[in-house]
Amino acid sequence: MAIIVFILFMLFTREEKNRVYIKFILIVFPLMQITINVQNIGFTIFNIITYLFFFSLYKRRYEKLKTRNIYLLLFLFVLLSSIIGCVKAGSMDMIYTPKAFMTLGSIFIFAKIVVEECLEDTSFIYTIINCFKVSFVLSLLFLICQFIFGVSFTLAKVQNVNILSQGTRYFSYFNDPQLYSQYLGAVSFLFLIKEKSASKLPIYNYLFFLLAGVAILCTGGRAGFGGWGLGLLIILLLGNSSYRFAAIVGGIVLYFVIYSYADSLVILQRSSLTDSYDFRYVIWLEALEIFYGHSLFGIGLGNYRNYISIHFPDQVWTVIDGEPAYFDHPESGYLKFLTEIGLIGFIPLMLIILLPVFKGIKLFIKSHDMSFLFLIATITSWMVGFYTVYSFADVRMEILIITVICLLITGDRTILQDYAE
Repeated sequence: MAIIVFILFMLFTREEKNRVYIKFILIVFPLMQITINVQNIGFTIFNIITYLFFFSLYKRRYEKLKTRNIYLLLFLFVLLSSIIGCVKAGSMDMIYTPKAFMTLGSIFIFAKIVVEECLEDTSFIYTIINCFKVSFVLSLLFLICQFIFGVSFTLAKVQNVNILSQGTRYFSYFNDPQLYSQYLGAVSFLFLIKEKSASKLPIYNYLFFLLAGVAILCTGGRAGFGGWGLGLLIILLLGNSSYRFAAIVGGIVLYFVIYSYADSLVILQRSSLTDSYDFRYVIWLEALEIFYGHSLFGIGLGNYRNYISIHFPDQVWTVIDGEPAYFDHPESGYLKFLTEIGLIGFIPLMLIILLPVFKGIKLFIKSHDMSFLFLIATITSWMVGFYTVYSFADVRMEILIITVICLLITGDRTILQDYAE
């Protein structure tokens, strides 16, 4: 249905089609992970819409990014390492690997279009941010429905094993409460970005930022909460007085929520951090063993599940209809990348993420524009949670993080419209 609606939008809209494509992806954000299986290969709605648009309606822009060649070269290193890793591994996961390459390509196309449209229309950045706000509000409405109707109210086909472990952990329209906590923490900081035309930030933006912290408590995601807390600390240390005051008030309110509902909050009822660490530590050691054996190019993009089913068959999530469901990541996003694409792919990938952050820091120091600080807090919040959860298994998190990276890359031309190098 989403694909049909998209096609109709493209046929009848009078707006710039590139921007309609971006807005459609972000507004129909909850549906982007829905997968259509063709001959056992999963095509997400995002993959299908992106390739359909790019090869039929995409309009090339001639406004160029100065650093475009650097990011293109880094991406090619990631792609090359991914391909060589698959060849050297000698075997591929015929379900996960094609899907991983398809998603890699569609994310690159999406990022390219976002950068071009932000450079073409410098105010478009605020349209993008507002679209993410809509997806956030939708997630809260979905969360309220789960409070009322139970966790069976879901878009997921199979219930995640984390949901009912040690209490009920809520997950909204995602399929994993840990992933949802990362999403909440990251998007919450976008509510603090003020449009240039506004005299001050509307009060409801602060309210939604605070609700994000409360919702994270309901997910039971400790890493997500830690990332959100670190982003909050960045604002406290580097933000101006009004945002510091808002952060302090938010922290106080959350303290009283936690104190008043300590017996009901699943985040406080889960097993100790030591138990969680002990469980992950074994998986991490095995992942490092894989990395040491394939340190340059890895074992192939999307091939982790296939590889451990042969070499580490004890890494099993659960058993479904007598068939073991093997881990598809080693309980860490960074180790997932290291094992699958090796150092040749991992270092360029990290640079794609970190170079825009460093640029944002530089621009914040020069301009004191808080928008850069909030975008940096968004990436920082996600990076903390990514340490224990491979959230890129869900294309919606990839869309979110890649979009924020694009906003940082184009920040000197969009956020600082009058900025001079």
